[in-house]
Formats: sequence, C-alpha cells, structure tokens
Amino acid sequence: MKLKAILFALLAAVATVTQAAPASEMISVSTEFIRDGKTLKKFEFLGQNGAPQPYQELTQIGYVESAVKNGKKWGPKPGTFVEGINAVITPRVSSGGEILVNYFFDYQKLIRFDKEMFGDVEVQRPISEVFNRSGKFIIPSGESREISAVVRGVKWQLIITAVRQ
Repeated sequence: MKLKAILFALLAAVATVTQAAPASEMISVSTEFIRDGKTLKKFEFLGQNGAPQPYQELTQIGYVESAVKNGKKWGPKPGTFVEGINAVITPRVSSGGEILVNYFFDYQKLIRFDKEMFGDVEVQRPISEVFNRSGKFIIPSGESREISAVVRGVKWQLIITAVRQ
C-alpha cells in the first residue's frame, strides 16, 4: 500500500513538471516557387521546431502507358502521370538560435503526350518539365535563401523564408 502511494506521488510530480515545461517553439516558413520570373506557387505554414511539414498539390492524369497481349489481341495498359508539387520542409532552431532548414521539393508539369501506334493500340509517352531539389541550409531567423537553377533554358527559383515565432 505504501509503495502505491509513493508511485502515485511520483507520477503526480512528473505530470506537474511535464505541464510546466514550455511548449515547443514554433517556426513560420514561407515558400515561393518561380519559373522564368513568374510566380507559380506560394505556400506557407506554421510548424513546430523540428517537425516535417509536407505540402502537396498533385493531379493524377491517366494515359495509355503500353500495350499488353490479351489472348491473340493487344490491348491498352493504363498508366498514371502525377503532375504538381510535392514538398517537405523541416525547420529546426539550432543551438545558436539560427534556423536549419532541411528541404525536399519536386515539381512536374505535363507538356504533352507523344503518341505512337503499337499494333491497334495508341501508346502515349508523357513529355514533362521537371524541377527538383533537396538539401539543407542555415539562415538567421527572418531571412530567406534562394535556390536557383537553369534547366533546359528555363530559370527556376525556390525561395524559402523561416522566422522563429
């Protein structure tokens, strides 16, 4: 009985200390994605220190990926092309108070389908433009980092800003 009382007192003390602990720090992150000087997408979030923040804006487009033999005839085999933005950004406050940003960003847009005949089946091949980057960097709170590249004559910019709240 005495052991139960000690255990209960210990659990109550731990619960009190846990409730008194400060909440996790919040970080506001904004992202701007630019193609040849034109903003394609802006998004922002307020997340906990160290918590991955996913962002997805995706569309699935069906097409005829290939031809498969079904008995003596060839038939279409469906495929799916995924278009849009898929990103994960993880901000973390460093011991020095700066923000370490770990990011993954993937963009894909369908330009057209090239077509060719395979027997009686018209097979499609997606032609797309792609920009994908991942990495990490450290910035002072409130500042931005620009990740840019020129791919096939197109200038891409990804601007990430992080602010401690």
